[in-house]
Amino acid sequence: MSTNLHVRLLGEFCLTADGLPITGVNSERLQALLAFILLHRGVPQSRQQVATHLWPDATDADAKANLRRRLHELKQLVPHIDRWLRVETKIIQWIQDEDCWLDVAKFEAAIAQSTKTQALEQAAKL
Repeated sequence: MSTNLHVRLLGEFCLTADGLPITGVNSERLQALLAFILLHRGVPQSRQQVATHLWPDATDADAKANLRRRLHELKQLVPHIDRWLRVETKIIQWIQDEDCWLDVAKFEAAIAQSTKTQALEQAAKL
């Protein structure tokens, strides 16, 4: 069975799977991690870079441990996240597909079609 994921980063953070809210992703760091990966979707990110970006005041070891814990939390909280989230030894990458609706992606697509007034209005609504 396919899971549909709906992610809203613009405005108030909102995450749903198959229309049901996922309420466990409520810490700022967990939301920041998910947002960082989504905003860089399709492009592999170095785990070291992500850890350093999210925990700039921590030691490398602590930052990496924090990242491991947050990735584990995401895997526990978001159904079938492995469909979209690729986690390897050195990289993290979000794989966007049609079953994942992302407001930022819709906004970017509307802006890309900015020659049309209707597309700009749709982007502004997002």
